[in-house]
Amino acid sequence: MFLKCLRNALVWGAAEPRRKGAIFDMHTRYMKNKRRGLKEQPRKKPLDIEKKIRNPDKYEEKMHFDNLTKGELYVPESCKAKKLAMLCNRLFYFDINDEELLDRYAQRAMVIVNSMSTKEISLILNTMRKFNHKNEKLLETFAKHIPRKLHKGVPQDISLILNAYAHFNFIDNNLFSRICEEIPHKITYFEHFHISSVINAFYKLKIKDRIIIDDLVDETIERIDEFDAKSLTNIINSFSKLNYQNENKKTIWVKFIQGVKNLRKDFNLLEITLITNAFCKKKFKNEKVYHLLSEILTYHIFEIKSVNESNSFLLCTIAHAFAKVKFYDKDLFHFIFSYFTNEHNYASLDSQHFAQLIYSCAVFKQNDKLFLDTYAKMVCKILEKKNNELNEQALSTIAYAYAKLRIRDANFFVQLSSYIIKEKICLSPQSLSLICYSFSKLKIKSQMLFYFLSIQIFQNMNLFSKQGLSLILSAYANLQIFHVKMFSLINKYLNLYVDNFTHEECVLIAGHYQHAVKCITDE
Repeated sequence: MFLKCLRNALVWGAAEPRRKGAIFDMHTRYMKNKRRGLKEQPRKKPLDIEKKIRNPDKYEEKMHFDNLTKGELYVPESCKAKKLAMLCNRLFYFDINDEELLDRYAQRAMVIVNSMSTKEISLILNTMRKFNHKNEKLLETFAKHIPRKLHKGVPQDISLILNAYAHFNFIDNNLFSRICEEIPHKITYFEHFHISSVINAFYKLKIKDRIIIDDLVDETIERIDEFDAKSLTNIINSFSKLNYQNENKKTIWVKFIQGVKNLRKDFNLLEITLITNAFCKKKFKNEKVYHLLSEILTYHIFEIKSVNESNSFLLCTIAHAFAKVKFYDKDLFHFIFSYFTNEHNYASLDSQHFAQLIYSCAVFKQNDKLFLDTYAKMVCKILEKKNNELNEQALSTIAYAYAKLRIRDANFFVQLSSYIIKEKICLSPQSLSLICYSFSKLKIKSQMLFYFLSIQIFQNMNLFSKQGLSLILSAYANLQIFHVKMFSLINKYLNLYVDNFTHEECVLIAGHYQHAVKCITDE
């Protein structure tokens, strides 16, 4: 530059004006995106969950049961991380549920945990979950090591890890807080089934991180069309139990309804039953929702004929769900109650289902004599076995339903009372109140039963609600069983609650008191 200026000055007699600072300018050579770091990055980085298999036939031959049994399947002690996870996963594939072998796999995993990735850890945890094999030392060890490895994990790893810990109900706050930190960075990569799985685990583990749940809700709302029948059922069922409260609460349930409409032909009977139960828990005021669910159920019951002896318990859940919102479909309930006039159809029912069935019958006041006779016969058979198949909640619900239906079956109630006394059934405060109410309503007096109940009432006096205490007082007085000590103690407890009574409670309790005083006065 200097020589050029000098030449111009000698030849032309004038120097070329020099740009200020040109001598000291730094000339940088740019590579125009030649470097790796300057390449334009895609919005979503592709994530390979599973390793690509070059030769599937060769892989299948290598992983065949006969070859594995000759090899390392029964010798986990010699395996490294990748091989251990792969073989552990194959145990479930071949249905080898050997407690000792699973413990050896767990022991080996604890030894080499430092060299394991989140994928390998998640596969081992998933196998343990499927076999319901709980090894607390393994869960503790993994919980300590997962947090520092989690940044390399993919959504499937997070989903499987959370599900395993939820299944075993193993709480580790440090692990869960680290997972909650990691989810926002990977949430856009989550598949629909990962979202439903994580929400389900959050409910089971009682993780109440509102920010993460809000993010998952936003993803669900945006991608509701991606959900299949299974994942949609799972997430609806989880949200019904999660008690989610936010401005998006109404939006997500509207989206759920939209999703159910879109997949109405894809659900099986179990899935649509769980969805019906979830929607009825939320107690929607719009009956169109219940009509939609009823139509889908009717399609399964009458057209596909999905109901059989092995899944008849689902009918009890359906009846109970609709009873909670008092939605009555004549054809559906006629089928349910007529279905249980056959004794063989009770085979799959447990304690809870017996209670659900008779409760729905009481709510809709269905005095179907054939059904009620069959039902009473089946309950009496269970009581005769004396193996505690019916729990205290079911017994009290059955008694309450009979009282509501005003069915004074003396033989049934005598058998019920003798069963409670002989088996020494411990009743909860709610069950005590309901049984006292039922016997009182039907005017069935059993001195032995009420003496037995009074012992439990004294023991649980501080656990009763205000209405429960007044109900017991009224029931004893109505049956003219005057237990002075119990009456005075109930009176003392009610005096303690008197400042907290609402107007409705005052009216209700006053009514019970008046009835009790009248009965005592008449006596």
